[in-house]
Amino acid sequence: MMQCEFYSSRYEIESFGDTKRDSSHIKGNFTNFENEMIVKLDTHFEGGKGDIDYKKLFHDIMMELCGKHTTMHEDGIKFVKIVSRLMESLLEYRQIITDENKENTMSCTVNLLDFYSEINKKEMYIRYLNKLFDLHLDCDNFTEAAYTLELHTKLLNWSEEALSPLLKGEKYVTEKTHRQLKETLYYTIIDNYSKGKMWECAIKKCQELAEQYEQETFDYDHLSDLHKRMAVFYDDIMKKARAEPEYFRVGYFGKGFPQFLQNKIFIYRGKEYERLADFNARILNEFPKAELLNKLTPPGEDITGSDKQYVQINKVDPIMDEKKQRFSGKPIADQIVKFYKVNNIQKFTFSRPFTRKDPLMETENEFAHLWLERTELSTTYPLPGILRWFPVQYVNVIEISPLQNAIETMEKTNRTLTNYINVFNKDNNMQINPLSLTLNGILDAAVMGGIKNYEEVFFTSDYEVHHADDKLLLEKLKDLIADQIPLLGHCVQIHKMKAPDNLQPLQKRLEECFAIMKADVEEKYGKRVSFLLFE
Repeated sequence: MMQCEFYSSRYEIESFGDTKRDSSHIKGNFTNFENEMIVKLDTHFEGGKGDIDYKKLFHDIMMELCGKHTTMHEDGIKFVKIVSRLMESLLEYRQIITDENKENTMSCTVNLLDFYSEINKKEMYIRYLNKLFDLHLDCDNFTEAAYTLELHTKLLNWSEEALSPLLKGEKYVTEKTHRQLKETLYYTIIDNYSKGKMWECAIKKCQELAEQYEQETFDYDHLSDLHKRMAVFYDDIMKKARAEPEYFRVGYFGKGFPQFLQNKIFIYRGKEYERLADFNARILNEFPKAELLNKLTPPGEDITGSDKQYVQINKVDPIMDEKKQRFSGKPIADQIVKFYKVNNIQKFTFSRPFTRKDPLMETENEFAHLWLERTELSTTYPLPGILRWFPVQYVNVIEISPLQNAIETMEKTNRTLTNYINVFNKDNNMQINPLSLTLNGILDAAVMGGIKNYEEVFFTSDYEVHHADDKLLLEKLKDLIADQIPLLGHCVQIHKMKAPDNLQPLQKRLEECFAIMKADVEEKYGKRVSFLLFE
């Protein structure tokens, strides 16, 4: 015999049903009891019942009873552990929703989502999916709302199978089959991707839906409408402006934060046109008691172990997986590539410059001693996703030498020049101002200094003698300098074609500087030919 009836810490009877059963019937009915218990727990805790002492009392009493019971020993103990975890998550959720911090509420909602997914309770899983979806809409997080609904579609089939109440949720009344509900969800997802300017994602869902209309239901009316909508999305990609989101690393240090944030680091996807200063203000507004750490060095135990709140915030750069996108070496339009540079990203990086004196170098030139500490981070899931932030699961820190730093800087500059040429070939109406600034920074000796600094530091007999292992890197830097000349030549010509009258004095100056630089570089490092088409 077993009875799940006990007193809470408030000395009020809390009973989820008398479960006195003959031992021969326990196994058969226990699953139903478990389901009912979880549903009732969720309802009661959300309604304000129960507390941490109640959870402890339940755990201790039930573990003791199940441990002594021959039939319920294994299943009972497993059940008690599951319910105890659920109570912890529900108490955390209840505490957070009273703070009116929607982002924290989203985090707790996802914790419950993960829990119900793990124990395969679809009814509760869908309930919290809908809660998360509504929270995103309240915050105009249309992209994240769409990603959230995609989780619901994965539970459904493209079939006429009757829809069970467990898979339906409370929002959808008229849909009777898997196909009907999945189709409804797809259109809602497409609408939200469109509002979030994630037209590439909207197109993908349209294509999946179109396959059903074309090959399964032969619904050519809807297929026609869908293709018209896809055409609009393709047009939007090529013609409409959209801001590239910035990403930020946020460390929450100290025990003053909620437990799910304490001493953890997250990567956030910024809102549209949100820059670092705006993001800092938003986070500090959400945690008015928090102190902003001004250094990026790892905090000590005096901070992580304190009862206060400290935040460490900095911008990070997304790392696109070029192999995954299959763009390498292809003349892809900038409007297309830009999307993949900042979306579906799971790896991020930031660098912190520091000075380390080279004992073998007597020069005072800062380029000889300028190192970078580069931190690479990966998140648990790609961004964007069902949240605007995900925890960091992996961190790797490497040091970049002054010579490697110089090589990376040259590679980045050459990629920028190449991009200007590709953009011009596809759009003769390109804006000239960014190109003006770039060329002026490279060619005008007053603001340039880059290549001459490299020559003074690295291309000396003294450096070559003391850094014999850098021979290949030195040759690579020389090649990059030489490769830059034909790229600069194309860009100066583009600038000449596009520059208005008020920029003609600058154009003349750029041509003069380029002629001097070209002669000097080709004499020292050889002449290169660009294989880029310049139309």
